[in-house]
Amino acid sequence: MELINVSIYEPHRSIFKEHQKDRAECRKFFCSQKDSCDFYKEKTCINVANFIGPSCRFGKVSREDGFTQRARKYSSWISGKKKEHKHALFKLKTAPRRIAKIGDCIFLPYAHMDMNKKLPLNRHSSLFVSGSPFIPIHLFTDELILDIVNFRPEAMMGGEIKSYQKDVVPKFLQDLKIYFPDIFNSFIKRYPEESQRLEEIDYVGRAVFLSSLRPGVEIKAKDSTWKWDGEFLESEDSDYLFPVVGFDKIFIRIKPKDGEKIKVTDNSQIDENTKFAD
Repeated sequence: MELINVSIYEPHRSIFKEHQKDRAECRKFFCSQKDSCDFYKEKTCINVANFIGPSCRFGKVSREDGFTQRARKYSSWISGKKKEHKHALFKLKTAPRRIAKIGDCIFLPYAHMDMNKKLPLNRHSSLFVSGSPFIPIHLFTDELILDIVNFRPEAMMGGEIKSYQKDVVPKFLQDLKIYFPDIFNSFIKRYPEESQRLEEIDYVGRAVFLSSLRPGVEIKAKDSTWKWDGEFLESEDSDYLFPVVGFDKIFIRIKPKDGEKIKVTDNSQIDENTKFAD
């Protein structure tokens, strides 16, 4: 496996005092399929900063513990690790929770989907055991997608988990349409009645890359409204602390950093060019 990312935890930078007694830590992320991974192409990785989701079957993570802040070698250990792994240090970010092709498999990290026994997953979830939602791509057929769409998972104490049909299935179909249009079109052509699910999708609350929004889109914050012109965000009703003089009206214009994300506040913000970040 190839080293693709390194992260270093420095307890003295923690805002929580109880963590400042921890040891420094160096995590190394390895992968055997980086050249055929949709996420790696976007400089993200399933295993990076992954605390609750499924791990990647094609990768592994190793950890080295350093010293506490009181130890003489604390700073030198951290500096040494940064120098040793500077080519891979914080190179990748956390991957979004969406469908992707990795190696010869399709990755399906959607809630409750790994409970579906009809799916040929690497491992199904069960009591106290999380699933491994990887399906060989040659088995990802129209019929299998229909099994995903029609699945109705049951809670441990009985009763249907209704959020699957309400939220998970529409997001899965939407992601399939965006990232695998050929597969989506084949599925809809065979099962045209399923296309109505997309008409009912509510995008509000989803994360999108700001740069992918069309010029002229309005973005509402808590107490202000911003207009995106394709390069700058502009607002005439945003607060401004500590102005040099008093004023009757304010006009703010900012240039966002590359890769900035926003939450969708209105479905009209979305078009065919929008790139989702979740």
